[in-house]
Amino acid sequence: MALKINENQLNVSFDTDIPYDILSNNEDHFINLKQIKLPAEYKYYTVPKYNTTAYLVADIKDFNRYNLISGAASVIFENMYVGETRINPNQTNDKMSITLGDDKKISIRKEMVNDKASEKLFSSYQEKTITYDLVIRNNKKEAINIEIRDQIPLSKDESVKIELLQSDNADLDKEKGFLLWNVKISSSETKKFRVSYKVRYPKDFSISNLN
Repeated sequence: MALKINENQLNVSFDTDIPYDILSNNEDHFINLKQIKLPAEYKYYTVPKYNTTAYLVADIKDFNRYNLISGAASVIFENMYVGETRINPNQTNDKMSITLGDDKKISIRKEMVNDKASEKLFSSYQEKTITYDLVIRNNKKEAINIEIRDQIPLSKDESVKIELLQSDNADLDKEKGFLLWNVKISSSETKKFRVSYKVRYPKDFSISNLN
């Protein structure tokens, strides 16, 4: 099928030389205009602070070469339908990330580390140390690349001080408190990342939701 792509500053249109009969039944109809193979890099992504789930993400570089249109897309991975996602080519990044669904074969949990010395009381202030482990296990038959994101709290009050004590080689965004690991985990391997930070605040303050 011959397909002509017309592109201007405002939109993209497609002209095909094959006529189609569209039923007037008030339903959506799909026409296969073009099939292309997009080179992609695959990795997993997780944010255990909010959800202990690993999502498979495809990163597509130079996506603006393919005249993609915003909209819903069906995801078929390894010949199986896994759900729907959205394509959004109208972005400023140099790559487009498409979520392909979650993978139950990657186990993730957050374990608090109990320490009797984690709270200290002084004459005018208190100190509390929060420590936890992020535990990732790869139950798949092949190795995976995974991006792990976490976040420590930030304080806008000068009387409340937060100090990062341990992050196991994470990249730290000091302005937003984000911790980032990009790691490779072999089949049947478990990796653990410890995060520990100290909060110092006035004695009469009440602070919650630190972890």
